[in-house]
Amino acid sequence: VVISELELAWRRTRGDVIAVTGTNGKSTTVTLIHELLKAGGHQSVLAGNIGIALSDEVESVDEDGVLVVECSSFQLERIMDFHPRVAAVLNIAPDHLDRYDSFESYVVAKHNLLRNQLPGDLFVYPADDDRLEEWARVGVARTTRFSAGIAKDVSAWVEDGKLMRTNGAEVETVCPVSVLRLIGQHNLLNITAALAAISPWKVPVERVTEVLGRFEALPHRAVCVPTDDGRLWIDDSKATNVHAASATLGGVDGPVVLLVGGSDKDEDYAPLAGFADRIRGVLCFGAEAERLQATLESSIACETFGRMIDALERAKEIAVPGDTILLSPACASFDEFSGFAERGEVFADWVRRNAGVLA
Repeated sequence: VVISELELAWRRTRGDVIAVTGTNGKSTTVTLIHELLKAGGHQSVLAGNIGIALSDEVESVDEDGVLVVECSSFQLERIMDFHPRVAAVLNIAPDHLDRYDSFESYVVAKHNLLRNQLPGDLFVYPADDDRLEEWARVGVARTTRFSAGIAKDVSAWVEDGKLMRTNGAEVETVCPVSVLRLIGQHNLLNITAALAAISPWKVPVERVTEVLGRFEALPHRAVCVPTDDGRLWIDDSKATNVHAASATLGGVDGPVVLLVGGSDKDEDYAPLAGFADRIRGVLCFGAEAERLQATLESSIACETFGRMIDALERAKEIAVPGDTILLSPACASFDEFSGFAERGEVFADWVRRNAGVLA
């Protein structure tokens, strides 16, 4: 029998586990959960797909501590007894279709997160998601939901420009959305998911407010690269699928010059055309450049380039003050780079060296 590292490490756990999966937003959410628990005085360790092996950290947490674990579909494929006290599913959208024979196979891997939950455990999921609502209906765990707006039966939500949560029987105002450093509707979902996931632990509202007021975007996740040229350059290299790129586009005001491209994950790029009203042009680069252009050119002006650097040069030429130049590739990076991090670093370095003067 072949098991995952996640399963092997789980067999040595002593504390509680909060496990988070989803197509996008996992790293931001688990990092925020970890920071909130620490601020509340709880022993917390961050591990999993975020880049810290659970097996390296599992013995550092005692019976009263919490392991906050990011779980990928790959890790969840081969679990047997892995059992989180809190299981959070943020979203499910097409991804890794170069690995799975169908989207449903990918969904099955994600659903494995819930397979060992018990009636006393907690399943956290977004409101208004029919698939996850069905998972909640057929599961045995207690449930709680989160929302970036107003919804019924939620434990964290946004109302009248304020972040809200339930604390036992009480409703608390956490902070105005305007003080948050994270941008975009997708990040409001990540934040409310984190608040829902920590609901079994006591974290005073003033500690929550403090953490949210200083919590910044993780590297390569809709991070602004400062310049003095009147244009906004954003590194969103971690957007390696269409769902992630769409989420970022939904939170950015136009006009946008969009850089997309990289290596194939067998996705449909057509949803990006839904943002045509805010995109002045799409600069397609890398192995998927021609397929991206073929999909989008009937809706948006497109150009193709062999390398990301070439697309950046063109962005500098056509973008004007007030424009946002957004690297949100909707593709993997392995045609040109070792990973999304290298791609983002190359982007940011180029911007710092070249984007300070208008072409």
